[in-house]
Amino acid sequence: MSHSTAYFLVGQSYVYVPPKNTAPQKMFGYLFHFVLATILSTGLTDANKSVYNQLDDSAAFQDEQFLPSGSIFLESSLPDDIILDDTWRYRPFPGIQVPVVRSPYPTFGSPWPLPQFWSSSFCYYNLDSENFNFKLNKISNDILKSAINRYTYIIQNKLGFGIYPKIWQHDDYKLPTYNFKNYQLECRRNAGKSHQYDSNTGKNTYKSNIMRRKNHMPFVSHRPYTSYRQYISGQISRLIKKYKLSSLIMPYTGSQKFALLHVIKSGSSWPHIDMDESYILGVSEDGILIVANETWGALRALETLSQLMWTSGDQSYVFINETYIEDFPRFKHRGLMLDTSRHYMSKSVILLNLEAMSYNKLNVFHWHIVDDQSFPYQSHAFPELSAKGAYREDLVYTSKDISEILEFARFRGIRVIPEFDIPGHTRSVSLSHPEIMSQCSQKTGYFGPLNPALNRTYTFLEKLFNEVFSLFVDEYIHLGGDEVETVCWKSDPHIMQSEQYSTQFSPTFWNNYFWRQVQNLVTRIGNSNPDLRRNLIVWQDVLNHVTEVKKTSLIQVWSTSPTSYLSQGHNIVYSTCWYLDSLNDIKRWTDFYLCDPANDAPINTQQQIFGGEACMWSEYQSDYTVLLRIW
Repeated sequence: MSHSTAYFLVGQSYVYVPPKNTAPQKMFGYLFHFVLATILSTGLTDANKSVYNQLDDSAAFQDEQFLPSGSIFLESSLPDDIILDDTWRYRPFPGIQVPVVRSPYPTFGSPWPLPQFWSSSFCYYNLDSENFNFKLNKISNDILKSAINRYTYIIQNKLGFGIYPKIWQHDDYKLPTYNFKNYQLECRRNAGKSHQYDSNTGKNTYKSNIMRRKNHMPFVSHRPYTSYRQYISGQISRLIKKYKLSSLIMPYTGSQKFALLHVIKSGSSWPHIDMDESYILGVSEDGILIVANETWGALRALETLSQLMWTSGDQSYVFINETYIEDFPRFKHRGLMLDTSRHYMSKSVILLNLEAMSYNKLNVFHWHIVDDQSFPYQSHAFPELSAKGAYREDLVYTSKDISEILEFARFRGIRVIPEFDIPGHTRSVSLSHPEIMSQCSQKTGYFGPLNPALNRTYTFLEKLFNEVFSLFVDEYIHLGGDEVETVCWKSDPHIMQSEQYSTQFSPTFWNNYFWRQVQNLVTRIGNSNPDLRRNLIVWQDVLNHVTEVKKTSLIQVWSTSPTSYLSQGHNIVYSTCWYLDSLNDIKRWTDFYLCDPANDAPINTQQQIFGGEACMWSEYQSDYTVLLRIW
């Protein structure tokens, strides 16, 4: 996220630039100009189409440093540059009677999320979408082949492409003619009409001192250039020379017909916490080139490439701008949690959700698979869990279903981390295994959390986890630990009869005892089979009540600031501001974009922030609503 500029959308907005060294007595005049700019912006409605036709974007290509002080101009801006006083944030869409929080115009040809470094020329190329294809170089595997088939289909069928708005300076029907040779010559002469974005500066304007950015992919050198086109062309030419690709890439000859995908090494066969998702993507007269360190970066590059393509209004033509991108994720854990216990979610909905995650370059599917309300996981070790705990016998996830979901996610570079919440949120377990639950003094039919005083509780968990670890391959397992109702622990007959009860009883003692046993059995499983070694993810509640949590565990923060957990030396995943099911006020979506896990974190602890996770709890969501609610 970048919050350093005052603009919001890829499009146009009136912006007032005050003169330097503003005197206090002149502020009223400048305020008047700002209000005027706002009024002009508000006037861009469907009822005033003449304003659309009169817009002149020529000023949009100017850098701010060349503008006269006190002038009003049109500025091109980026989709995630949001600040609280953004002019467009509460503007209704033209022609819509009910106000909806959105930007006035849809973006087109813009990548999402914003890359770490993005340089784009206003020169564009015709793209032969119907015959477009990819060429793999050096590395080829099943994931890459599947991705190429997937994105070839998307491109050839023009799925999800942005459409050029007619409100700007050239009419839609003229777009194809601009690809002629004369236009390209004109484009070269006006090479400065471009924009460049650097995540370290948060600026849209071209900077020659780009060495300041983090050099995550060190196989391209940087030096000052006199124009965007020269910079883009120079970087792509250097890549072609470095990797000896001149005989493989196809220069532009009237249309871009294919992209060369050069992957340096295959990497692991499953996505993991430290996978390399970096890539370089270039579009120039030399052709379209993607370079990635590993398969996972190639997947992200292919998604970006599909986002850069845009069409004419009637979708007869497909175009792509001259572009150079260097990208890598700021956070290695970019997750979405889906609750499939309170309402059962079908496999098809889960797969669609994974597809949407790949479009947004999210890489962790946190599957809250069971809870109090139901136990849809079908266990071979304990088939009675779902037989009695699922809503219906057909509303379950079989091992075959899970394997298909895991494979679908793997081919999109998405890790799948299941959550089996313990010791609370386990009432669905009590339907088949009441003997391991805590009771409230008398047998009332109401059970509390798992009983921490019984050895058979840990025997049950070890057998279940052996099976779960064998099925879910990620190195992390989520064991919940939140909202443990300890009232039944105080009156459970077995706990009251235990040796520890008379001298050491307290909820804190039993929480520590339970998690010490759980961590030991997880370690024991890993020692017996190295393929089943797992690190834990737990909700922050565990750290609030337990003093013996391993530093290898990942803490998911959901209700407070992460500062205290970071100060204790723990790694965290942040979710406090991203509860999608609680997004009731449509105006609150801006808070989701403005939220940054590192905002309150001391500089020396920011490397402990693995990332963030949006959470969708399903008390009020079902198969028919959940995707609309999330996306």
